[in-house]
Order: sequence, then structure tokens, then C-alpha cells
Amino acid sequence: MNFLGHLYLSNKKPSILIGNFIADEIKGKKYLLYPNEIQNGILFHRKIDTITDTDNNLRSLKKHLYPYVHKYAGVVLDIYLDHILAKNWAQFCNIPLKNFAWNSYFVLLKNQHYLPIISKYILLRMILGRWLISYSSFDGFSKALKGMSLRRVTEINLLNAIVPINENDVLFENTCLLFLKDISEKNI
Repeated sequence: MNFLGHLYLSNKKPSILIGNFIADEIKGKKYLLYPNEIQNGILFHRKIDTITDTDNNLRSLKKHLYPYVHKYAGVVLDIYLDHILAKNWAQFCNIPLKNFAWNSYFVLLKNQHYLPIISKYILLRMILGRWLISYSSFDGFSKALKGMSLRRVTEINLLNAIVPINENDVLFENTCLLFLKDISEKNI
């Protein structure tokens, strides 16, 4: 999952949300430098990543993506999961997506003293680009892939992933929707 999925699964707990948001920037045992509640959010993020990375149905989707984006298949799938979550938001949350996004931004801004510099930069870009809200459209998903391609030094254009996703759109959407419902209900 990408940002929206992680923030959504934080279950409206600010400290978990903060840790979940910064987790990718906190390597190894550096999470121990944070207060316990934020440590829990960082560890929670890692747990979600493990569940996502080891799910057999999502692994099969990565096989469709691999010929087009190679080792970045997981990155593409994480962003696509956010797209499916945003597109079907009303099935998961009774708070409108726009309100959820702004509530999340508010919590992160209010607690930005916990955010590493790169996370502050990402948050600013996220707010200005309305990332969480834009994930709801396929165009927003495509823009996220394009942005990720520009930020990573790679010879792979992540927009190549659109070919297998479009060719297998029902499979991709249904598999991701089932995964999101399952992980939401688990209360991990």
C-alpha cells in the first residue's frame, strides 16, 4: 500500500498515523528514537508492508506487471491499491475522502516536529498535489506513476504498467478490492 492505505489503516489514531506516514524513512532500529506510540505506528507500517508483500493474490498481480516494470512491480501495485481504495472509498469509510485527507494532513502538520525532512517534503507535495484525493481517478493513479518515475533514478518508466493493468482491469481491480476488504476487517 501507498500513503492512503497506510493512513486509512491507522484507524484514526494520530500517533499510529504519524508513525505509519514516516516509516519508510526510518530504517532499521532508528524507530527506537521515537516515542512509543509513534514506534507502534512505524512497526504497524512494516507489518502492513509484510502482509501486502506476502499475499499470494497480490503476488500473482505482480507477475503481470514484472515484464513491464521489473523490480518496481511492488511499487506500482502499492499505488494501484491506493487508487482502488480511493475509487471505492465509500465502501470503507463513512467520512468523505476529501475530509479524511484534510484530517490526515492536519494531524501530520500539527506533529511535523516528528517528521524527518524528507517526510516534510513529501507531505508538502502531497497537500499541494492533492495526492490522496487524486488517487480516486485513473488519471490520478497515472500521474502518481509518472511522479514516482521522475523521483526515482531508473531506466524503467512506471507508466508502462498501465498496459497490463488495462489488459487485466477486472482481475486487478477485484483482487485489490478483496485484499483491501480483507485487511480492513482483520484489525491488524
